[in-house]
Amino acid sequence: MNQQNTHAEFSATRWTLVDAVTGDDEALRQSARRQLAEQYFPPVYAYIRSRGNPPDRAGELTQTFFTEVIYGRDLFGRIDRRQARLRSYLKAAINNHVVDQSRKERRRVSSVISASALAEEESNFRDLKGLSAEEAFDIRWTVAVLQEALKRCRARFIDAGQEEQFLVFERWFCRYLGTDASVRPDAVDLAKELGLSNADQIYSITRRVRQRLQEAVREVLRDQVGEEDQLQEELLHFARLTNISHNAL
Repeated sequence: MNQQNTHAEFSATRWTLVDAVTGDDEALRQSARRQLAEQYFPPVYAYIRSRGNPPDRAGELTQTFFTEVIYGRDLFGRIDRRQARLRSYLKAAINNHVVDQSRKERRRVSSVISASALAEEESNFRDLKGLSAEEAFDIRWTVAVLQEALKRCRARFIDAGQEEQFLVFERWFCRYLGTDASVRPDAVDLAKELGLSNADQIYSITRRVRQRLQEAVREVLRDQVGEEDQLQEELLHFARLTNISHNAL
């Protein structure tokens, strides 16, 4: 995939992807389905797994949720974008699907999510044990939001010919997100390792990239709500789960 196409994928809003899932263009439809599955299956799996389903059953229910509900029943096509939060809408739909599937015989299902991706998500689930299904969903949803924002941010720095600044940010900030500041490496040592003249350059670059990341987070969350007050609530929710200041966002 070339850089231009990658940037186009990262720049697409969630509603653009939603529309493409049922569009007439086969190539765009398949690309949209792949992106939706990649971004949203972790919180879906976490929710289903946290309801007491074993890994194999959780994987099966996650697959059928995408193939039968999101794709087969045009789940997103029925949402009122002015009123609904995508996060809340999905949780309600997953719950209904799990109840509905419990009444049916188990059968062979189509796979839209790879076995390796499901295995990786099961590994991530170890950190969520003991949480409610809603709590597990929200944590994995927040991770998906942050990952999407990081992708968009990276793409924009690459387009601007400033990828090295994003790499500094990754080393200094992203790797230690959510950890105590004392865990981070010494800024002077890191500056030398990265070929920078002094630690102040790390601080300056990090501030610049973090500001762009904050803009990307707002953009991703804005794609998932209908009204401004809902956006503010989602920003607060995101901040609580990531320890990233709501005021900064």
